[in-house]
Amino acid sequence: MIKVGIIEPVGSHGGNDVYNNSLAKTIAKNEKMDVVIYSSDSIEESSNIKSKSFFKNVYNQQILLKKIFKYIFGILKSMIDAKTRRVDIIHLHFFGFSLLDYFNLLIAKYIFRFKVVGTMHDIKSFADFGNKNNIINFQWWRKVNISNFIQKLDGIIVHTDYAKKTVLDKAKKYNFKTLNLARIYGADFDYSSLKNNKKDILKSRDRVNFPHNKKIILFFGQIKKVKNLLVVLKALKIVKKIRKDFYLIIAGKVWRDDILSYEKFISENKLKQYIDLRPEFVNNNDVPYYFNGSDIIIIPYKKIYNSGVLIRSMSYSKTIIASDLFPFKEFIENNVNGFLFKNDNHDDLAKQLIQILDYDQEKLERIGYLAKESLQLKFKINDISNQYFNFYKKINEKK
Repeated sequence: MIKVGIIEPVGSHGGNDVYNNSLAKTIAKNEKMDVVIYSSDSIEESSNIKSKSFFKNVYNQQILLKKIFKYIFGILKSMIDAKTRRVDIIHLHFFGFSLLDYFNLLIAKYIFRFKVVGTMHDIKSFADFGNKNNIINFQWWRKVNISNFIQKLDGIIVHTDYAKKTVLDKAKKYNFKTLNLARIYGADFDYSSLKNNKKDILKSRDRVNFPHNKKIILFFGQIKKVKNLLVVLKALKIVKKIRKDFYLIIAGKVWRDDILSYEKFISENKLKQYIDLRPEFVNNNDVPYYFNGSDIIIIPYKKIYNSGVLIRSMSYSKTIIASDLFPFKEFIENNVNGFLFKNDNHDDLAKQLIQILDYDQEKLERIGYLAKESLQLKFKINDISNQYFNFYKKINEKK
């Protein structure tokens, strides 16, 4: 039996709680593993899944010192609890590499003497993407060199081949010859019971106030510069001259971006009747209905290493249009199980959106069906669970 303690402090504050829940369920499919999730939210427990919300309300604190204190207290409490449970491996998650991340790694490895595995979601933080560094927004604490993590982690997990190549290139640059690195697909598929049929789709639209008589385009997730919402708005400025039957839902919390600039663009270009801007955190209970109630999911990112929105969209059999980045190309075959447009090119995006909007419902459903089918060929839950087990086993046996 291998016991794993997964420490992911952000949880629902950054939309990671659904990922945590899916990851725990996936790993626990292998009965030779016990999992404890330490996060800001409680997740569904079972015989081999336990949950501790030691980071509850950490990120809601307005006073910085209080936030730091509660964070450190949560880390220490998690480590002590893991030691008490005789956890073998601590599994950390990295969305960039900050001093806090480095603190977690050092505490786990050298103070509490755990073997430490890290999932590298983002090889570089997107916190300063598109923002000029100045005395106000320069976040020096986010800029710890990745080499420190590659050197000290006992094992590294990434979710795409592109991310794997990027880490290997970094390791080569710093001359690290031994590296326990595995590409294991993420656990972002949705366990919802909602189906891609007319009855469930209408039920979903009613639940989250989507119109029935429009083709719904969904932009979902944090609104930040790297996700390139502006290219969508520029494209729709062109689309509306030809099509009037679309409706864009923008749903997600704003992070280090200027929502007023988007509102101004929408107003100046007479797009208000085509767009519902919802710049707020979406309640977890509503998330499945947002995806299921949509016809088209748009993922226009300028840069990404892996995408939970993509995987969830495919799991709901939705028509996807995404920028032609390598991580998206790993999953989408253009014009077969989805669509790819030239990165940051609003003219190409508009052209493809007009084409997609011309498709009837049967055609859209066919493309969505192929998206889910191709995902299921890659994401075999038992296989992924066994990959985690074998990787943990290898780390655990290392002296």
